[in-house]
Amino acid sequence: MAGDFNKPALSDGYTAFAQAVRDIVSDMIKGLDPALTLGTTNTPTNAIRWNSANGYWEKYNGTTWAALASTYAINTSGSAAKWVTARNIALTGDITGNGNIDGSANLSFAATLASVNANVGSFGSATQSMQITVNAKGLVTAISNVTVTPAWGSVTGKPTTIAGYGITDAAASNGSASNVFAVAAATSSAHAPTALQMQRGAFSYAGTSGTSTAYIVNFPMGLGIADGTRVLIQPHLTCGASPSILVDGAGPYYIYKRSGGTIVNLQAGEILQYFPTELIFSSTAGGFIFNSPLPRPSFATYPSGSSQTIPSGAWTKVTFGTEAFDTNNNFASSRFTPTIAGNYQLQTSLHFANSVDQTGLFVAIYKNSALHRHVIHMTSGPGEQHVSLGALVNANGTSDFFEIYCYQGTGLDRSIYSTSAFDGFMVG
Repeated sequence: MAGDFNKPALSDGYTAFAQAVRDIVSDMIKGLDPALTLGTTNTPTNAIRWNSANGYWEKYNGTTWAALASTYAINTSGSAAKWVTARNIALTGDITGNGNIDGSANLSFAATLASVNANVGSFGSATQSMQITVNAKGLVTAISNVTVTPAWGSVTGKPTTIAGYGITDAAASNGSASNVFAVAAATSSAHAPTALQMQRGAFSYAGTSGTSTAYIVNFPMGLGIADGTRVLIQPHLTCGASPSILVDGAGPYYIYKRSGGTIVNLQAGEILQYFPTELIFSSTAGGFIFNSPLPRPSFATYPSGSSQTIPSGAWTKVTFGTEAFDTNNNFASSRFTPTIAGNYQLQTSLHFANSVDQTGLFVAIYKNSALHRHVIHMTSGPGEQHVSLGALVNANGTSDFFEIYCYQGTGLDRSIYSTSAFDGFMVG
């Protein structure tokens, strides 16, 4: 039954009293929703009900029901119009920024990208290239300019005349010696090259500095680098592999050599310390050509102690601990390891103490720890014996090495004296 707010009345019987209460309570539990009740009557003024058909709450003014939204600002779409407590949204890390939001409006705020590179500006030019460092996130963490200096040999379109290089105080050569010698008179420099220097094609002579693979030389009068320019240097160090040279601040230029019809890099040891060396510039090679004859290494050594014991029945390496000379520093630990490829004359003489008559004494040159050349000497008495061996050997200039070994089968230990020797020299 429909609930009636005027029930129960005092005149109602006890059975009607209970029913009236149940009807009112039932309608109230259902929110007085007209869709769920049978039509509540005698509703008091200012009562509030839920109208499921309209989707909002209504208030009774004594005559009609009116929606609450226009009076109480309740969002009838099912969400609040504004949060009770505003919240702050913040970005951290490489990008930072924050803003407050209470649900009443959209949120937007400015974000800041963290600085990871202090070097800002424009980079790159006609002579410089950018060098960039990028982290795992794709951010540029460092940037700088790097001057690009190409190898001379890789430069195309090089000038072929003096004027093309911007030189205005030199006379062009037309095959006349007097025309070339005129350069000495045409310049006002106190260090002008003489006619004799020009005729020889070598402007100056100077010692080097730097390292064994990067020589530096400065000439008192300065030197222009062009095809055929000759320089004469006195190296302060024996060269390493593929050396270069910086001439009066120009370069560095690699130093090459001619091998048959090919221009190749120098090997270590081919330019010797304090050995005067002539270099000729070649624009085709993009560097200097080694024009001095290759140094010819030589050495002479002998044992350090008074004697060395040689056991019977075993090949034994002879030790030579004292060097009379070693021009290319190729002798060490009783071993000769030439660093220039070629043919070498090696010889040794071993002085044996008392031996046994008619006993064989063997002396050998070992190459790369293997027997290479040897001689057998049959004793002609029990006294001291001198055994000599000479041989022409070939070395590759890198890994080949030579040592002296000997063998005696007298049945007892024998000695060799410090008057023994091992020496050699390059022949070509």
